[in-house]
Amino acid sequence: MTEPTDGQEPIKVFTAEHCVPCHEIVDLLKQKRFASDVVAPVDLVDIETEEGFASVKEEELEGVPSATYKGKTCKLEVDEEMGILLISCEGEEELKEGATATEEGEEEGTPT
Repeated sequence: MTEPTDGQEPIKVFTAEHCVPCHEIVDLLKQKRFASDVVAPVDLVDIETEEGFASVKEEELEGVPSATYKGKTCKLEVDEEMGILLISCEGEEELKEGATATEEGEEEGTPT
């Protein structure tokens, strides 16, 4: 997992290699084809790594794929028609594009 830019807390998206639905989510995040209701960096966390497993215990997750932001659970939904991942975090209303995706120590950049 990477450090968020500018001290901003990231949306953490938890996935695993053995999780078939996770593959599509990972692909959409890597292609920067996602929208979120909060403007925040997105960290992709593989729970099958030691660091990722520790995060699962810390966040008290029940399964994958899942996401959290500031300790709250976020809803992940793939919009098949638009071909994007929608990330909805509790307490927020509008979806915004432009968050930063990061994975395993490499910043992917900001979508254009």
